[in-house]
Amino acid sequence: MAQQIKSGDVVKIYNKYEDAAKIGTVIEVRKSESLGDGGWITFDYIVLNETGELIHMSSCCIERVINSDQSPST
Repeated sequence: MAQQIKSGDVVKIYNKYEDAAKIGTVIEVRKSESLGDGGWITFDYIVLNETGELIHMSSCCIERVINSDQSPST
């Protein structure tokens, strides 16, 4: 997924994960990283699903952002 996912976004989950959720709202984004040679960065998205459960997922589970809570620039 090329679009940056952030807290407040409503997201569509890929069909193969529909047992966990079809759509959800991103509640929190957690970033983990290992710096240096061979370093990496990963994001853990905490999503509130349709039934009120909080689930953890990566961006690979998210098909698209349905609605983004972007504030207009001032």
